[in-house]
Amino acid sequence: MMKHMIFAGVFLLANALAGEAIAACSDGGGWTQVQNLVAEATNNNAALGRTACSSAGQGTQEEHHANGELWDYKLGDGHPVDPRVQIGTWSVANDGTTNAAITYNYFDGGSFGPFKVFINAGVSDFCNASNVSVGTFSYVNTTGTSRVCPP
Repeated sequence: MMKHMIFAGVFLLANALAGEAIAACSDGGGWTQVQNLVAEATNNNAALGRTACSSAGQGTQEEHHANGELWDYKLGDGHPVDPRVQIGTWSVANDGTTNAAITYNYFDGGSFGPFKVFINAGVSDFCNASNVSVGTFSYVNTTGTSRVCPP
């Protein structure tokens, strides 16, 4: 998710032009802040957790494992061009509070966050410290053996 921040602006502009409602990074209008981020990202600590699937075809598909590992699944195990691989770690600060935030650290040196997360009808909006949306995602239970995000 986070290593695709370049696409966030394009996504937000596309949504605005399409007339879709975009979260204001606050409660209201059907949006509520996720305060238990660990439970949301890991399906209550399931071994493979959940995969954050980016909206608007960014192609981001990152598995949030319960042990804090972050994996990029893409086309899956055994795929010769784009196999499943660990790309970094994720962590949550202040879980269970209105200050709960998630941060991503990538092995390539990138670090993104912390982000507060707001949810509306199964769509999660990641908001930076300036309360600006950096992208929307859906959490899908990770299988580890097949693609979980739509292409």
